[in-house]
Amino acid sequence: MNVILTKAKDYLIENTWIFWMIVFLAVVSFSYSLRTGLLATGLFANGLLIGYTIPIGILVLKKRTSLKSLLLPILGILIITITFYLTLDNKAILYYTIPFCIPSLVAGLFSLKK
Repeated sequence: MNVILTKAKDYLIENTWIFWMIVFLAVVSFSYSLRTGLLATGLFANGLLIGYTIPIGILVLKKRTSLKSLLLPILGILIITITFYLTLDNKAILYYTIPFCIPSLVAGLFSLKK
């Protein structure tokens, strides 16, 4: 049991955005509703995944990393986007992922310079 908790703790330390997503979901769900919290968190996660996928794709094209590392973010983007597309009446809400992808995209591109 300690090994599982240690692995989970290490994963959360490496990927702090997951922790902040959980906090964001809790705050928005408590303030408004669970549906609004899931919508806002999904848009936020989708934007972050789009921003992280582009630098990973560049690394794959330069043969610095394997194609496997690109498949998980793409799968996450597809699952979230398809879920939103099927459940939302207004499809234009998906455009709100663009402001969330810009900071992660810029950070990823700057990390490629190193």
